[in-house]
Amino acid sequence: MVSVRKPKNLGKNGIVSVASPDPEMFLMIGETETAGACLKWFADNFATEEEKKEAARRGDEMAIFAVLDEVVEKVKPGAERLLFTPWLFGERAPITDTTIRSAFVNLSLNHSREHLLRSIYEGVAYNFRWLVDTVADAGFPCRTLRAIGGGARSDVWMQIMADVTRRNIEADIEAVADPQEAGAIGCALAVAAALGEYEGYRDLKKAVRVRRTFEPDTACVPEYEELYGVFRELYGNLCGLCRRLNQGEEACEAG
Repeated sequence: MVSVRKPKNLGKNGIVSVASPDPEMFLMIGETETAGACLKWFADNFATEEEKKEAARRGDEMAIFAVLDEVVEKVKPGAERLLFTPWLFGERAPITDTTIRSAFVNLSLNHSREHLLRSIYEGVAYNFRWLVDTVADAGFPCRTLRAIGGGARSDVWMQIMADVTRRNIEADIEAVADPQEAGAIGCALAVAAALGEYEGYRDLKKAVRVRRTFEPDTACVPEYEELYGVFRELYGNLCGLCRRLNQGEEACEAG
C-alpha cells in the first residue's frame, strides 16, 4: 500500500488506487492472495510432532511459527536453489490470475523438508519484490518498507524480505504488542485525525512504534538477485499449464 497524491492504476498487475481517509491522498493497493497462508499451510500439513509439542510447551497459539523460524534459520539462503511460487489460491498482484497455482521448482534428492520450508519464506519475498518493483517502475520507489500483520512478528522472514527486496524493512507494531492488530489501530488513528486529535494525517506517524529495522545483508544479494530473475520467469511457464488443469484453457499473458 502506497500513499499517492493522484490515483494510479496498474490494472494488468492488479494494482488499483482507492480513496484514502486523508482527503489530499489516495491509497495505491496491490494485494497478494496468499503470503502468510502459505506458511500456515506448511505448518498445518508438515510440522513435525516434535515441533508441535515445542509450540504447545511455549503456550502461544502462534508459537508454531516461531518454531518454524528457528528451523529456517539453519538453512542457507537460496534453499539450495529451490523455488516456491506462493500462489496457492491464484493471485491478485503482481499478476492477476485465478487459475495459477503454487509449485516447488527445481526440487531434487538433495532437498529436505527444511529446504521446502525455507523456499516458502523466500518465494513470498520474491513475489513481494515483484510487486514492489512494479510499483517502483510506475514512479514510486518505496525505498523504505513497513511491514504489519503476522509475518512482521518473524525476524527471520523480515530479514529475508530485506535481503530479497534490497530495501530497509521496518517491522511496525503500531503501539500494540501484536502487529496483526495494526490495521485496526490504523483505522482508530484515522478517526482520531478526522476528529482533530492530530493536526493532520501526517502527524499519525508519531503515534506508530517501530519495533526493529532490518537492513539488507549484502552477502545474500547476488544469490537472491539471480533466483529472483528466475522466479519472474516462472509465471509465464506455469500459467498455461495451470489454466489447462483448472479451467481447460491454454491462453495466458505473463506480467
